[in-house]
Amino acid sequence: MGLLDNVTGKVNEIESAVQQGSDHPGLMGHVTDFVHSHPGGLQGLVQTLREKGLGDVVNSWISREHNQPVTAAQIDSALGNEKIQALATKLGVPTSTISSGLATILPQVVDKLTPNGAVPAAAASVPLTPPAPAPPQATA
Repeated sequence: MGLLDNVTGKVNEIESAVQQGSDHPGLMGHVTDFVHSHPGGLQGLVQTLREKGLGDVVNSWISREHNQPVTAAQIDSALGNEKIQALATKLGVPTSTISSGLATILPQVVDKLTPNGAVPAAAASVPLTPPAPAPPQATA
């Protein structure tokens, strides 16, 4: 399988996950990593989104109410091209795919990371996906 096939496969995987309501553990894991790698983690991301005018939207994701939608353009504006580009580069997909994917998946991730309707003090301790199994140990 060539490089183009790998890139096309990633794009199709992300687009498929977005269309299916994004119940895709691998993609959710990347978005969860993105949230936790944001300066300040989940709390920092929430603060950034609030500062960029998405307070009501992000508050709906945290609350136990229905998640309000966000557009790809709002995600681009709030997070900035540098963060979107970094994730696109990491996954090998176009920035437009990342923006639309984040617009669909980020509300779900924030919602799952805030099950009690509030941002936890130690957000990193709330797992969204199970950890990967440890590699087998070599025997001597």
